[in-house]
Amino acid sequence: MGKEEFKVTKAAKSLTISYFAKDLNIINKRYNLNKKIRTAILGYYGIETILGYWIPKQYVDDLKEQQKPDDLEKFQNDLLMLKEKLDDESKKVEIHWVNLKKAGKINQDEPNPKESFKINFINTINDSILLKRIYYRYAITELPYLIEQDKEIKLMYQSLIQTCDCENKREICQKNDTIKAVMKAVCEAHSTKNLNPILNLK
Repeated sequence: MGKEEFKVTKAAKSLTISYFAKDLNIINKRYNLNKKIRTAILGYYGIETILGYWIPKQYVDDLKEQQKPDDLEKFQNDLLMLKEKLDDESKKVEIHWVNLKKAGKINQDEPNPKESFKINFINTINDSILLKRIYYRYAITELPYLIEQDKEIKLMYQSLIQTCDCENKREICQKNDTIKAVMKAVCEAHSTKNLNPILNLK
């Protein structure tokens, strides 16, 4: 195992291993968006909330101009091509797992992550909502919706749950305690199909 495969985060006392690193680095550079425009719009006109930034609708068009559906499709196809290397990368996962256990870096009862790695990869590249968020690095939700806009409401809800779920699972979260509590409550309400976790927030 080469040292270049590992990134140690002192603050969290954790060790991170990157897979598909070279391929993902190339893809990231190939589809890099103009962050300056997005940052300027959010900084000048945005109001940060627990559910993201709220900006006047007239400035949403500036963000939409950056969205290129053809490039998004190419991005998705590039990620699908990585499936050809999935078996090799999952073998690396298993090798690292064995070596880390021998080195005492992880618990001896830690399950082999090889299959879950493959499942998570497949789920990710098949999740159109998640890939769109990864590509654009933001999602535009124009509110309010009419009750007849069933499709839009469902997509917005899925996006909200996905955001809360991702933030809730992060070990290192820059959000404050209030936001983390809200994220956790939303995920719990969704999984139990019960609004009490949200209603009981203090």
